Amino acid sequence: MPSESSRLVDIDCTPKINVIPLKQRLAIQSIKAIPTKAVTHKILRKITESCDRWNREKDATKDILQYIDDYKINWKEAKRCQDTETKQECARRFMTMNDFFQRERVGLEIQELDNSNALVSPADCRLVAYEHTHDSTKYWIKGQGFSVRKLIANNAVADRFDVGKIVICRLAPDDYHHFHFPVDALYMGSYKVDGEYYSVDPRIVRSKIDAFGDNKREVCMLYNETIGNVLCVIVAATCTGSIVLNKLQPATLYKKGTKMGTFGFGGSTVILLFERNSPLKLCRQFTENSKKAVETYVRVGTFLGKA
Repeated sequence: MPSESSRLVDIDCTPKINVIPLKQRLAIQSIKAIPTKAVTHKILRKITESCDRWNREKDATKDILQYIDDYKINWKEAKRCQDTETKQECARRFMTMNDFFQRERVGLEIQELDNSNALVSPADCRLVAYEHTHDSTKYWIKGQGFSVRKLIANNAVADRFDVGKIVICRLAPDDYHHFHFPVDALYMGSYKVDGEYYSVDPRIVRSKIDAFGDNKREVCMLYNETIGNVLCVIVAATCTGSIVLNKLQPATLYKKGTKMGTFGFGGSTVILLFERNSPLKLCRQFTENSKKAVETYVRVGTFLGKA
């Protein structure tokens, strides 16, 4: 069986390393080892509450520099640092750690922009995609109790999405943490589901812990004329208590690539669900990698499939 770090490839199938600092690896192992949910929840809430200091500390330059080094972040992509020459100069452009975490980046490119039937990645992320939601539990999601019904917390529509396609976009701590419309779509509104703050690291998702079904999340309802109804589930994670949606207007058409919202500090996930009869065809490269439990690293706007 390949090591965890080898289960990620670039879009050209070149092996890519998941950068996971020692303290993060230890935290993940400790969460998996905790014997009861009650104790786990208490610890996770305490950790997430402590992360609030990333919003309050006003001289975060030292922390930002350490963060850049720990996660090997390409600081030169930060929009605010385009006229800086060193990472020290770049770090000083941000007031708080969360300010840096939510940095804008340059070079966003939305593929198939004029194709209204195309699906693109909503985020810079590590992606798995399956033709049926049941395949996702066969190859990837191992959490006890996970189901589409539980994930979206809406029995009225759950059956329509239960055997549809699913795309799971995992954002790591080093990624650009804004998420965008994956299709040209009418925005039909959203609702919140309260929950916990489990890590969304693959070692948690592929354990008995149901991170997606138990975590705090927001479900956005979209409609594309050809692809059909799409649910965009924005999942919080450890140290990512805040999901901030832009001021979106219901029954308004938004182009793919339009920014939907932002995560607060930490790693997080965007899950796309499609109805069982959707004519969407996912790119084979992603579904084949996913059957091998291999994530593919993609960036915002990468073409994922079309109807």
